[in-house]
Amino acid sequence: MKLSDIKNLEKNDVLRLLGVETESSSMESVGSTLALFGLGALVGAAIGLLLAPKSGNQLRADLRERFEGLTDQVETAASNLKSALPNEKSSHSV
Repeated sequence: MKLSDIKNLEKNDVLRLLGVETESSSMESVGSTLALFGLGALVGAAIGLLLAPKSGNQLRADLRERFEGLTDQVETAASNLKSALPNEKSSHSV
């Protein structure tokens, strides 16, 4: 290494030579972000279960009823949409 090379060194270059890099790679950043997100999701789920006003059986029964009601609404909306659309045979007849 020449004296002229030292003038061109940046702070991160010197730190890297000393073995104390300050920059982290993007994969490390993504990994730590995902780990924090996962931890937050676990804590949120635990708090939700602790504060739930219903037992597990009651909660599952309510979800099942809501899902069945939702499927009925979707089927009704689909049949209404189908009846509102014009028939292909009658629209193409000459």
